[in-house]
Amino acid sequence: MKCITPSICILMVFFFSSLYTTSIPLQEDWHQTFTSVFTTLKKESYLPTINRPSMIKALNAFVHSIDEHSSVLEPEEYKELIHTTSGGLFRTGITLGPKKPTDDFLMILKVEKGSPASRAGIQRYDKIKAIDSLPVISSSLEDNIARLSGAHCSSTVTLLIAREHQENFSCTINRSFIPKKVCCGYFLPHHSILYCALTLFTQQTSIQLETLLRHAHEKKVKGIIIDLRNNGGGLLKAALECTALFVDKGSLIVSTKNLHGSPLVQYRTERDPLSVTVPIILLVNQHTASSAEIFAQSLKLSAQKKNQKTFVSIVGTPTRGKGSIQEIKQINENCALKITTARYYMADGSSLHNKGIIPDFIIKEYEKLSPEVQRIQELFQEKKTSQRSFSLQKKKTAPEFEKKPAHKETLLKNDPQCACACTLITLFSHAKTHTPYLVGSYRTTLSWLQSHYVVPTDLILIKTG
Repeated sequence: MKCITPSICILMVFFFSSLYTTSIPLQEDWHQTFTSVFTTLKKESYLPTINRPSMIKALNAFVHSIDEHSSVLEPEEYKELIHTTSGGLFRTGITLGPKKPTDDFLMILKVEKGSPASRAGIQRYDKIKAIDSLPVISSSLEDNIARLSGAHCSSTVTLLIAREHQENFSCTINRSFIPKKVCCGYFLPHHSILYCALTLFTQQTSIQLETLLRHAHEKKVKGIIIDLRNNGGGLLKAALECTALFVDKGSLIVSTKNLHGSPLVQYRTERDPLSVTVPIILLVNQHTASSAEIFAQSLKLSAQKKNQKTFVSIVGTPTRGKGSIQEIKQINENCALKITTARYYMADGSSLHNKGIIPDFIIKEYEKLSPEVQRIQELFQEKKTSQRSFSLQKKKTAPEFEKKPAHKETLLKNDPQCACACTLITLFSHAKTHTPYLVGSYRTTLSWLQSHYVVPTDLILIKTG
């Protein structure tokens, strides 16, 4: 065996020590590296390097590499997020027409009845020449619309108005909160069923949902369909408030844990529920996520308890499986950070993260057609109004039930998931009337419905002859 010479030993020691001294900085030192790179580029680069889009892009790349649900929000994105989750804006009630770059006015196409603009005397086809003394020609239509909206209740905006056959005049309008419609309901008269679509969980969702449920109770419906398809979530608090309309007061809905699995917060319902005893069918798809998943799974878990009068089932395709919670941290005046702070766990201890909800009845959505083909179908359907068997009817005494648009009626009529929900409610209603022992407990009811409802994928064809 040969001995290693001292010179080689010294060389090896020097090599490995150089690797150590030039190794990648520790994680806590990376912020210094980023600062150094930024400073060097700003000082030494021949080309202009520092601009807002590139900085946002760089920060977002870093944040996204840690978590796909976290991101850096610019001021406009942050403001839009706040407005979206609040369920409305402080507005004037004015709808503006398109604006050319050379136009020195904004044409008012509509003034909502009873809105602040209407009370201030603004009329249709009035022209806005300036907003708060700033001429509208100097800004884009989007910027002018943003200036009409406000961040606070009872804030004011002063408009310079040009009206035909009159001299220009100033008008001050007190903005007021105008809620955004996030919950719309339709009554299906041939089935005595309420169809309710929830598009997002905002501060207004539970209020709008409760109104629909109370009207449904007055009509004595046989069942309720709640459409959560394409509902990406929203406010956790809003989802809890909606869940509280159906489950017992004080019920545990969801709890959160940090990175290390330590419990953080338990969320429970804080009000008495409404008296809902009819079956509820929830429609979900791959875009149903976050708060919408919490709402759906909570209703199902509550229905599985003993002595529960409400049956809940889920129809559609597996949901997204987003089981994390994000919070908004304002960094400075220029940006905010949406960051994942915890994961949530359902009342039974299960996590939906990367798993989602598997529906009781897996029914694929209808195949989406091109806009041209859809329009042809709509025109064709309009000629067959007398032959409709799956029609929608506006509730005449309650404005909360939406007027039925032709395209919505056509989509629901040809919606296999909605048709499945109607069939399940009808089966449940017949069984409860004639053979109540078949729909006694939750497990018995679900088993009976699954054995009697034929899903297209369950059909087995055997060739004969």
